[in-house]
Amino acid sequence: MEGDYQKEVNAIRRERNKEIRDSLKAKLPAVTISGTFTERKKSCLIKHSGLICLDIDSKQNPSIINWQQIVRELSDIINITFAALSVSGHGCFVIIPLAFPERHLEQFNALRSDFRSLGYNIDAACSDVCRLRGMTSDTKAYYNSHAEPYRRIIKNKITNIMADNHTDCLQLINKIISKKVDITSEYKNWYEVGASLAATYGERGRELFHQLSRFYPKYDQIECDKQYDHCLKHPGNYSQATLYYYAKQSGISLKPN
Repeated sequence: MEGDYQKEVNAIRRERNKEIRDSLKAKLPAVTISGTFTERKKSCLIKHSGLICLDIDSKQNPSIINWQQIVRELSDIINITFAALSVSGHGCFVIIPLAFPERHLEQFNALRSDFRSLGYNIDAACSDVCRLRGMTSDTKAYYNSHAEPYRRIIKNKITNIMADNHTDCLQLINKIISKKVDITSEYKNWYEVGASLAATYGERGRELFHQLSRFYPKYDQIECDKQYDHCLKHPGNYSQATLYYYAKQSGISLKPN
């Protein structure tokens, strides 16, 4: 896949100045892989394409050096219909057909979990159904017109992916998430929230920690994983009460509105 923009893409890959590079990238054509819209907003979706695009970039996968090799490895996955280098050349993306496009976010949750188990960190922003995919160039891009639609889902409501115990606490976490409140803005808060989740749920609390942390403007998936690893090793004496405390500080409780 070279296309009509190989010259522009090569110029971006040679550019060392990030600001100039970003400016050049902004001039390239881009499309919304997952659907057509009257306006690029989730609420303005006309029709879902049945596809999702996932980014694997160098920032969240710093140990990867040979990205062309990663594209080759990903081509072994039966659900991938297309895989190619990103415009920078220091990352790649894959396009996957979804069995349940009406459950876009829940299928993304499952894909992110599955890719993490394979050692790849997916950009969380790919959950956005109206996310843009810019033009790129890759002579060794992979294409499979017979890729199998991906069928797994992880429901977005925390109560559906966790055990039935600690129901009240899970309801509180759901309420925090639904209101998009950041209770992790200070490092002390972040650690104590993670430690309380680690003490209560163990490894199962990792996804909860990500969902609570992502409202912080500088949320980073890799740093969040590292922090939760630390919390698992050093949970201190924290418990569910810590979550209730920070929720209350933000004006959130389980009392009816």
